[in-house]
Amino acid sequence: MSDSLDQFELLILEILQQDATRSNADIAGEILDIELPGERIVALGGGRVIDTAKAVSAALPREVPVAAIPTTLSAAEMTWVHRQARGAPEGSGTVRARLVIN
Repeated sequence: MSDSLDQFELLILEILQQDATRSNADIAGEILDIELPGERIVALGGGRVIDTAKAVSAALPREVPVAAIPTTLSAAEMTWVHRQARGAPEGSGTVRARLVIN
C-alpha cells in the first residue's frame, strides 16, 4: 500500500469559514504564495471552500483540475462563478469542478 502512496504529493490546507474578515480572493491569493505540489485540487467543504479552490486553479499557470466534495447545498461545485484570486494574472479565466462527489 505505501508503495502506491509514494506516487502522490499531498498538501492539506485548512480554511476556517468562520473568519469573515478574509475574503475568498485573499485566501486564494495566500494559497498561491505556496508552491502547490501535485496535479489536482480536491475541495472538501461548503461553497466558500469550493469557490476558493476554483479561484486557485484559475490563477495557476498550468491546468490543475478541481474535484469538489460538497458538504452543504451551495451549488458552487456546479458553476463557473468565483472571484479571482488576489494577485492572479490579469485575464485569469474561471474554473468549474471537473468531478463532483455528492
